[in-house]
Amino acid sequence: MRIGIDAHMLGDRANGNDIFCREMLDALVPDKGDEYYLFVQREADVERYLDKFKVVYYRSNNAIFQNFIELTRFCYRYDLDVLHTQNLIPFSIPCPVVCTIQDTALDHRRMGKSDFLRDKVLVPYSARHADKIITDSYSGKEGIAETYNVKEKKIEVVCAEESDFRVMRKRELGAINVRRKFGIGDDPYILCDGNIDCAENISKLIRAYVMYRHSWDSNVKLVIIGENDWMYDEAYEEAYEFEDSIIFTGEADREDEVALMNEANGFIHPTSLDDYGITPHEAMNCGTPVAVAEMSDTKRVLGDNVIYFDLHDEEDFYEGICNLIYEPIEPEPIEHTRKDSGELMKKVYRKAIEEM
Repeated sequence: MRIGIDAHMLGDRANGNDIFCREMLDALVPDKGDEYYLFVQREADVERYLDKFKVVYYRSNNAIFQNFIELTRFCYRYDLDVLHTQNLIPFSIPCPVVCTIQDTALDHRRMGKSDFLRDKVLVPYSARHADKIITDSYSGKEGIAETYNVKEKKIEVVCAEESDFRVMRKRELGAINVRRKFGIGDDPYILCDGNIDCAENISKLIRAYVMYRHSWDSNVKLVIIGENDWMYDEAYEEAYEFEDSIIFTGEADREDEVALMNEANGFIHPTSLDDYGITPHEAMNCGTPVAVAEMSDTKRVLGDNVIYFDLHDEEDFYEGICNLIYEPIEPEPIEHTRKDSGELMKKVYRKAIEEM
């Protein structure tokens, strides 16, 4: 097979698509005889992919020109058997196309004209005309099928997890020493990835944590990966009494994230979007007990290996924190691996060719 992959989002760290794309590319291991072409921006850091892919640079930085002109040219120039794009597909294309669409959650109140054109016109067109669609959650699959009126059988769920998340040795943890680096000290703590879908959910977490501290004589801290400059004023006010126990790490690199998860007594995930349990899986792979907001698909993905709480019920949220600290569920190994994701993506490419 000759497969072309649109990776124009590499380097755009303000957008979660960069992370998803890198995990997808890391998962892919070309079979013998297959050729992969990676289409990227000139400023993208692609050194780690040079051994696996033939890198081709876009001539233009204009997203519309790249998607609707250059990708079509690449299909002809490299005689592609499959083109894999992100969210959008060209209007004219000579080969089967696989399109990654991560979710359908849109805030139309904040849309500009270009956003509206993309999300209300171009993405629906791409969903209907793609030969196969890849998404990262089962609820996302259902949402795409319903929103864009496409059959579920052409949508595949692929979750490319990072293998970096693992149980670390004490010597490794001592060398990194995230407790000193982020001012946590020797106290136990529960961890949250603050780079989630809604700042309001972090505020709910802080309120539930404050309830916990008022109810228990405890020194358990709350550590949140990410900045705090977007927090609501009322969250600041409620957290003021325990400001020394609520720690924002700022942006943390991958090594620090893994170490923070290893050191944590528990990981709490208060997201209102189903992300196929990627971050909870990462915490579990570090041997850390997990509590998650119960959504439509979380139990199907995570089973009985985690504690569930109602994100919209303050009392139940508080109980979730108490259970995570005092009655944690020891995580079991996750059978799904990054290799599985890579193999599944290659199967999707083959299906797209066979069903053309």
